[in-house]
Amino acid sequence: MQALLRGRRGAKPCLVISTAAVAKEFYTTVDASFASRPKRFSWTVWNNNDENYRNIGLAEYGPYYRKLRRLLNTELFSPRRHASYEVTRAQEIQCMMKVLLEESEKGNPVNLQTWLHGTTSNNMTRMVVGKRFYGVSVDDSEKEGQDLQKMTSSVFELLGSVDISDFVPYLSFITKLQGHASKFSKIRDVSDKLTANFFDLDSHRNNYKKMKNDPSYVPDFEDVLMETPFENGTNLPDQDLLKLLQEMLNAGTETSSNTSEWAMAELIRRPELIERAQTEMDSVIGSKRLVEESDIQQLPFLQAVMKENFRLHPPAPLLLPHESREPTELLGYHFPAGTELLVNAFTIHRDPSVYDNPDSFDPDRFLAQVIPTSSCRSEKASGCAQDTGWRIRWWP
Repeated sequence: MQALLRGRRGAKPCLVISTAAVAKEFYTTVDASFASRPKRFSWTVWNNNDENYRNIGLAEYGPYYRKLRRLLNTELFSPRRHASYEVTRAQEIQCMMKVLLEESEKGNPVNLQTWLHGTTSNNMTRMVVGKRFYGVSVDDSEKEGQDLQKMTSSVFELLGSVDISDFVPYLSFITKLQGHASKFSKIRDVSDKLTANFFDLDSHRNNYKKMKNDPSYVPDFEDVLMETPFENGTNLPDQDLLKLLQEMLNAGTETSSNTSEWAMAELIRRPELIERAQTEMDSVIGSKRLVEESDIQQLPFLQAVMKENFRLHPPAPLLLPHESREPTELLGYHFPAGTELLVNAFTIHRDPSVYDNPDSFDPDRFLAQVIPTSSCRSEKASGCAQDTGWRIRWWP
């Protein structure tokens, strides 16, 4: 079956899923069997040469992973916690919008990639560690911002490295000849040093003790992780805490800014889509204020644009690999324990059995038929937006 490819990567059995139908069958039947992660040489080096990975993205499925995921879901990624940072996010958007306004008034071009990276990074660092790393100038070159970008780039380089010993273990001597261990260790040491400076756990603990009784103080992620009991009433060890915080910055900056950059590129290619989005925002928000998060539910076309952008340009085209914990059967095929799984999100999102003209950027595929205004119960009905006497109903 072309949609489900069986093979080997070196000595390792491998499964590749590349259509929506097979992905649905997989995730509804044998997902739990593939819940673990494979071991990688570069990942082990990054985790201080310990194969018991202690971060959420790479940790093996088991008690530690489940407890860590429960902690993150209840304490960090809950709707309540997300809502508590809405003011912070709004401040950062206003700050960076000011940059665009000032530069446009001067007639200066704006490096969109740099601007988006600074905006998303400041949003993340304000929520994670309670401070911003990039200044208000488009050309700002503050050292902390440079160090953060250096850390992010080096960690992505390390974690994305492929070593032959991962797939052909008896060729591990080649790894030594290539000097990968030394190279990866240097990258890890530099990123760990920068991470320790960014988060400064001791100083942060002291500041939190002073501020935690202040009703106006909003704890950042670092505060929450330091103070929330994890196992047997104890807190996360500092080493695990720093790796987890580093992971949040790495995962939440480049991916978000790259996704936004792709969206802008697609809209620039289609000026008529920009006009439609502007018309929708003018009708819902007007021209007297900035868009707020609470407005998004009333902007179905904008949501459709972002859905289509995620479809065509997923942040991780090949999702992080998984590995089976036990022998598994899927669609009549038998897979031994230790089979590596690759989900090809890039191809699945272009599945012609699901999407018409799958390679074209068409936000309307996420909008249903146009229906008369009278069939909407109220002007603020969920999923409706006014457009010249008609309403467009959006299917979530």
